[in-house]
Amino acid sequence: MHAIILAAGTGTRLRIAHNQPKILLRFNNKSLLERHIENLKLNQVEKITIVVGHQNQLIVNKIRSLNYPKINVIINPDYEMGSILSVHHGLKETALEDDILLMDGDVLYDEKILNLLLKNHESCLAYDTEFEDDDEPVKVCMVNNEIQEFGKGKFSRKEFTLIGESVGFFKIKYPDTVKFTSVCNTMIAEGKIKLPHEYAIRDIIKTKNFFFKPINITGIPWTEIDFPEDIEKAETKILKILENNE
Repeated sequence: MHAIILAAGTGTRLRIAHNQPKILLRFNNKSLLERHIENLKLNQVEKITIVVGHQNQLIVNKIRSLNYPKINVIINPDYEMGSILSVHHGLKETALEDDILLMDGDVLYDEKILNLLLKNHESCLAYDTEFEDDDEPVKVCMVNNEIQEFGKGKFSRKEFTLIGESVGFFKIKYPDTVKFTSVCNTMIAEGKIKLPHEYAIRDIIKTKNFFFKPINITGIPWTEIDFPEDIEKAETKILKILENNE
């Protein structure tokens, strides 16, 4: 298993001090980066690639200070474009027959989410049914436990038996990894470099190129860090639950 962590974005919506990368945000004196590494190690994932861009030297310096030599750092020079480019750079570092764990870097979460994904023998993604149903979350829309639609926006609950929010974690099994890489490469060849990587996931779901098994993680604590209120949620709610579970 090869984990690819996406951490190249600018985090402009967060307006954090000194405009530091979101993956370096600290919760209870421990950065999201450190928590990712700990959670991956707990689940026996040793190969880790982190794709960086904005303020990348800060992340590189932090990784060096952690003295964890197995982390591979890749710089996406076009990080202000869509995250599909970061995925593209990350995929180039994986071996042909690697299974892939694709992860957003700006998530505070319980490692049980990774465990649920990794113990499945199929390509899969994590979703949560408890979410704010506005335009911001990436939705996973299902009919009889099969994903029919994926992406941001409003979706009618009359069309689907269940709708959840994507956590931003995707496990892709070989040989689905080959198909996923091909879809990403095609998008870039077609000049779709400003699109987020979720568009590649949606393309696969809509064309049935291969299937993602939806994994319901509702009730397991997690939050994506996009806005100032997400930091407050992480500190006052998610972190307390994580600490109580330790």
